[in-house]
Parts: sequence; C-alpha cells; structure tokens
Amino acid sequence: TSGDKWYPEYSLGWAEGKCLNAYPAPSGRPHYESQSECCAKAYGGQASGVCVGNIPSSPASNPSSPNPDVSGPISLTPQPTRQPVSPSSEAGVIINSEKFSMMIDTLEAAKNDIDNKLFLYETPSYQWIPSSVYKYADLKESLYVMATEGVAGKKFYIGEDVTNGH
Repeated sequence: TSGDKWYPEYSLGWAEGKCLNAYPAPSGRPHYESQSECCAKAYGGQASGVCVGNIPSSPASNPSSPNPDVSGPISLTPQPTRQPVSPSSEAGVIINSEKFSMMIDTLEAAKNDIDNKLFLYETPSYQWIPSSVYKYADLKESLYVMATEGVAGKKFYIGEDVTNGH
C-alpha cells in the first residue's frame, strides 16, 4: 500500500535510484511531501534521470496523450546533456583518440568487477557488499568529464596516440 510521504529508495544505487511512497516507510530516511520534492532533494543532479523519469504526468499537463488515463513520465528539472563536440576541438580530439577508446573499452570489460569487487562497503556484520552509492556508470561519466573538460584547470590525462603512450 502507499503512504502519504515520499522517501528515496537507496538500495537501487544512485544511477537507478528513485523515490517511493510505500507504507510503512523505512526508518532513518528523509521524508518528503511529494515525489518531485524527493527526487529534487535526494537525487538532484542524477545524470540517468531515473528518479524524475518515474514521476507520472497528469493528463492536463500532457494533452497529447491519446489515453488520458495513461500518462507518461515527465522531467521536472532540466536533465544534463552534453554539448555537441567538434571533432577538431580539444575535447573532440580527446574523445576520438585511440587512447580514449581503449580506456572506455577496458573499463567496459571490467564493468562488473568495478561494481561488484571494487566499489564495496563493509556492513555492520563485517561483510563486504557492492555499494549502493558508487557505481561504474558514474565513474565512466566522471572520467569523461575529467578527460574532456576537467575541474579547476586540471584534467585526467589518458595518454597520447603514440606507440609507447608517452
């Protein structure tokens, strides 16, 4: 059954996280008046958009819906999107380089190990289990941003397209 308060479902991990209003709500979690408030406060900045994508639209806000009883998800906050990158720009040269492709391919091959063997946390009963916060998808997105845009003038160096990599 559903309750009157919304709370974040942390067990799904950040990238797949969404807000629920099932009753009874788990203790120790923040509670919000609406699903949109929960998504904004608990999953603000979520690149995947899963949380806000689960917010149903009302028939009045979606007049093009062929069936007013069935409405699709809407996004209440702008979702981050990447600007188109010119292949000749610095970022374009990086993402089109063989080194960048090799880095992404290597990470993709290790995706399951990264989620299930690297990003772990220790439970109170001294067991190591996969993190519900840190996920491969977020690591990959962060590396993309750090390699192409950087932060505070610093970038992630991926090497160069030369025989020995330096």
